[in-house]
Amino acid sequence: MIRTVIKISQGVISNDGKYRKVWNVLMEIPEVILQILSLRDYMAQGLDSSLLYCYASLMALNAFIVFYHMQFRWNEAAFHHMVKDSILDAACAVFFPALILFYSFFVFQDDLKAVKIRQHFFPPRVFERKARNYVSAKELNMFSTDFESLLIRSGWDIFLKLTFSLLACLRWTRITNVLLKRERKIPRGLSLKTAGGSLATFTKEKDKSVTPLDAVGVAQQVERGDQPVEPERLLRLGLRTAVGLMFLVYGIGCIVYTVVVVQVSRASCASYPECVQYSQQWVLGESTDQCHCLAYIDRELAPADSQELTDVTQTLASLAAAGKLQTVRLVNRKINGSLPNELETCQGLRNLVLIHTGVEVFPSWTSTSFSKLEYLHIEGDSSEINLTELPSDLFNSMTSLHTIHLSYHAFLPSLPSMVGLKSLESVYFGYLDLIKDLPPMEDLQAMQVLALEGLVHVRALPDVEQYRDTLEMVFVQDSPACCSGFLSGGGCNTTFLNCCERRHSSDSSSGDSLPPTCLSMPDEDLFLPTNTTLSILSRFATNVSNFCDPAQATCPYSFAVKSIWQTEDVCAGVLYRECSSEYEGVGICFNQDMGRVKCIQSQTIIDMRKAEIEAGCSCDQVEEIWLGCA
Repeated sequence: MIRTVIKISQGVISNDGKYRKVWNVLMEIPEVILQILSLRDYMAQGLDSSLLYCYASLMALNAFIVFYHMQFRWNEAAFHHMVKDSILDAACAVFFPALILFYSFFVFQDDLKAVKIRQHFFPPRVFERKARNYVSAKELNMFSTDFESLLIRSGWDIFLKLTFSLLACLRWTRITNVLLKRERKIPRGLSLKTAGGSLATFTKEKDKSVTPLDAVGVAQQVERGDQPVEPERLLRLGLRTAVGLMFLVYGIGCIVYTVVVVQVSRASCASYPECVQYSQQWVLGESTDQCHCLAYIDRELAPADSQELTDVTQTLASLAAAGKLQTVRLVNRKINGSLPNELETCQGLRNLVLIHTGVEVFPSWTSTSFSKLEYLHIEGDSSEINLTELPSDLFNSMTSLHTIHLSYHAFLPSLPSMVGLKSLESVYFGYLDLIKDLPPMEDLQAMQVLALEGLVHVRALPDVEQYRDTLEMVFVQDSPACCSGFLSGGGCNTTFLNCCERRHSSDSSSGDSLPPTCLSMPDEDLFLPTNTTLSILSRFATNVSNFCDPAQATCPYSFAVKSIWQTEDVCAGVLYRECSSEYEGVGICFNQDMGRVKCIQSQTIIDMRKAEIEAGCSCDQVEEIWLGCA
């Protein structure tokens, strides 16, 4: 029994073993399974259809080569089979990921010249500097998906990618061992080229050589004449043909299945043009009406009439019903009241951007359903319809969240706790008029950017000592923390506008001469920072444009809220048109902060647009002739 097992194993392991070719065919089975799983994974990720067709073609090519070997090259040396299979393994494990990488680079052809010019003219933190807000959302999302398909983000990715690579390594290791074994057999002084030719000649001559007649063997064969040999040979040939045809059908099926899935998925999402990326899925017998949307992006970057924003609440609910949404990006679109309940099933949501949507409430389920959220940007305007409620535990399970942007929510009473946001890198809180205290920010191990602006009641800054090694920027403007005494050992600076005196105060006789934006010492000395925190903040305080600029400060008692939505003016929604004001002079039609296009008297914006035109950016020869567009 043991000898039989050893003999069979030698027949499998040996390069010229009796069962080596059969083993090579059996090794195609796990490879085919991994290819099918990889294709399904790429489809689920929403990879571009051209890449899916390419991968399906590689799968079909592998199947066709196996069919060709079994039908027409079965008697060829097993070593040749291994080489061809290994090349195909390398194509799937190395070439195709490299193709995805290059495709991701070249597909992102959006002109970034305008963004770079804007970053030159606008100061840091200004909305217009962010490339994410202005580049093609579809191309950006496709680039991110293609690139991230190469990353290992879960245990399934480890199994799929590393197992494929392991199979390729095993085959190439076998090839290397065979080549080394052959090289050791080459006589000394004989070149590799000559030896290769001699080995080939020897093999051919061996096949054609005539061996002496074995009389005993012939006699035994004659005695066994009643046992036919031909049926056994035909059986083997029939099995090879059947298995080869199975691979042939499989190869054709790969291409047909991919084409059908792409076409069915495209038809299912045809009624939702704002779904810029969807999962390619189709199961025989299931309904093809539901769109498995991955990225819902609907933006109006230059609205002409903000009072008639398109209501997308029902569309968002319909696309969220499949539970596949990973990206939601809405700009100048309307959401009625609360987020639709259908979003609760979107457990894989990673990017949520709502700018000027009028959303008012985040339901309680968002704290658990959005546990994989990575980027959160909720921006309102200065009107009355904005966020009024966030769950107190919203961030508790968002361990992957790296960016938070909350601004222009005048009626938001409090902010959720930020404890546990271990991946948080960037925070921006701006123009939250009711916020008096910032939430605790302990254990923020990755914090890099802290930006606070227009928080008219916040008198103290967070303790930045704990993340001093990672902190790259602290931006603080238009905040009482600049003058309340927090940075000066308790001494309030009432000449700084954020700590201005309250006019016509009804409680002026109370004996307290300091405005409420100042720290009351010694009762509130616990708010004062440590010496280490002060030394860290002093590094950023030297740049006044980012830290406590008196020119950007406003008095909270004379602050008038202005809505970015104004009555329609001469711009009529046309960007960069020349406009003028009787009192302020020549201006330019511009959509500041992605608001309504209106006439703005800003020489910086005019110079910025002229620079874009000089750099070759597209322009309107009629409306922008005054800027040099010809």
